[in-house]
This record gives sequence, structure tokens and C-alpha cells, in this order.
Amino acid sequence: MSIVKLENICKNYYLNDVAFPVLNGVNLQIETGEFVGIVGESGSGKSTLMNILGVLDHPTSGKYYLNECDVFSYEEDELAALRNRTIGFVFQSFFLLPRMTALQNVGLPLLYRNLSPEKIKEQSFKMLKKVGLEEFHDRKPTQLSGGQQQRVAIARALVGEPHLLLADEPTGALDRRTSDEIMSLFLSLNRHDGMTVVLITHEEKVAERCGRVLRMEEGCLCQVEQIK
Repeated sequence: MSIVKLENICKNYYLNDVAFPVLNGVNLQIETGEFVGIVGESGSGKSTLMNILGVLDHPTSGKYYLNECDVFSYEEDELAALRNRTIGFVFQSFFLLPRMTALQNVGLPLLYRNLSPEKIKEQSFKMLKKVGLEEFHDRKPTQLSGGQQQRVAIARALVGEPHLLLADEPTGALDRRTSDEIMSLFLSLNRHDGMTVVLITHEEKVAERCGRVLRMEEGCLCQVEQIK
């Protein structure tokens, strides 16, 4: 079953009524349980594509079906609920709140679900354990290494049990060894838990560990490499 289907997605930005195309008729289908890497140079459109996949931005034209639902037929409050319940986000910058513990940071997405504090704590601890950081649950971000902070961010992305995990340059701020560890975690989530993962990167070595690689150039998905 396809979890993601994009049909002829175009995105323009405007300056003084002059259109600057960023995405040019992107078509993409991702099956449930896939691990897809999207590579490309800076300015190729890959982050804009990720924002549309994450329902953080609207295309100028085209259709986006998520779990066979026409995403952009939803009202804004429905889109917010969809993001919260269906999509998990991981970014290059960890975006952890400095005054909160790892456990509290992980639980943030659940605050919008009317769950009890006990249930939020239980689910958050479960996710910290999944990423191997349960013993650091009471530490603040400044007391954690970069790799540990990214693991907390991944636990936060997973805490709502999303169908789709989107990772935008998740290893960009990490050294090679830590980057390898984070990629191994993504692979485990995909292979053992069946998580559908879409990862944006400019690093070829990172992309090589994904199950399927799409290459973006000048707003187009112009090359597909099946590497595994």
C-alpha cells in the first residue's frame, strides 16, 4: 500500500509578482515500510519537497495523498491534527527546549492529545528506551552530547506513533561516527519496526544506507537509484 503519493507537485515562490519555480512537476510514490533517501545539492528543492511531505507548506499546484487521503482538501485545524498523529519530524538542529529534561522534551507532542501526565510520562520513557537513552531521562539538553540530543529528538518524533518519519539532514551536525550510529538507529526503526522513513541529505555516504535513493536536481526528481 502506498503511504505517500505525489502527483505533479509544483511550487513557486514569488518576488514582485515574478514566479521562481522550486519544484517542477514532482511525482513520487512511497510504499509503507520503505526507507527512501532524497539527495541533492543545496537549492535543488529537496527541503521544499520535505516541507510539503510534512504538510508544513502547500504546493502551488498538484496533489498529495497521504494514506490515500487528499491532504490539501483538509482545513488547517485538520492538517494540524494530521501532522501530530501521522508524521514524525527529525531535523538537523535538534530543537530541544533547554529548560526541559529529555523525558519532558520527548513528551511534547502528546500534550495536544488530552492524555494524562502519567500516560505521557510512560509513553515518553518507552521511546527513550527505544533509542537507548532511558538512563538519561532526567538530563537537560546541555548535559547531552550531540548524538544523544539527536536521539532524544528521534524519540520525540516517535512518541506519537506516526505512520511516516521525515528526517531533514539528521546527521548534518554530527561527526562521522555519531552519524553512523544515528543511521543505524533509523535502519533499525525501518527494518525491525516497519517504520516508513524519508531522509533528506546532501551526503552520498548517508544516502547509500537507504533502501531507495531519489536524486533532486533543479526541482525535479530526475534520477532513481535502486541500491539495495
